[in-house]
Amino acid sequence: MKRSDVLRFLAESLSVPRTLDHFPGLDADKLRELLYEAAGRVSGEVPVPEQGRPTPRRTASGLRLTLFTDGASRGNPGPAGAGAVLKDESGQVVATAKRFLGRMTNNQAEYQALLLGLDLALKARTSWLDIRLDSELLVKQLSGQYRVKNTGLAILHGRVKDKLNDLSAYDILHIRRELNAEADRLANEALDEAGD
Repeated sequence: MKRSDVLRFLAESLSVPRTLDHFPGLDADKLRELLYEAAGRVSGEVPVPEQGRPTPRRTASGLRLTLFTDGASRGNPGPAGAGAVLKDESGQVVATAKRFLGRMTNNQAEYQALLLGLDLALKARTSWLDIRLDSELLVKQLSGQYRVKNTGLAILHGRVKDKLNDLSAYDILHIRRELNAEADRLANEALDEAGD
């Protein structure tokens, strides 16, 4: 099954049920992922190379920042918090944010933390953003190495992709937990301050 064949058939039939019937190995989640990917390519989203990691789009000049985010859920699902730290090229903190998220899973909290951090970066008008996450799942889902099977996560994944498209350039890498201590501390502070 070629992805281009699926898109052509869907465009011609304009029917999701008929498309799923025509391609037996395809389910609604796979189709959604395929459409998100196709929409991203049409809109100029960063291409995903074979190794699965986004290739940064080049920018002539401007502000380059690094974003660290972390989500925490006590109970998974349980009370959750998000933290984000934005640093300049010298390692100085430019901005921070934390937020109590209510009850959700750890993976949902990780996505919410990234959305919180992307808002910080967009407000700072960065021209290049290095994103550093200790959630291997998020990094692999955003790079296309893992499919987003959960419907709730797929919605958050789509929102993150939309915000990434608003950046001139970005790179996403997985880091060890100890290198993400500041964002982790903020996520837990948000939980503590909410009394959870």
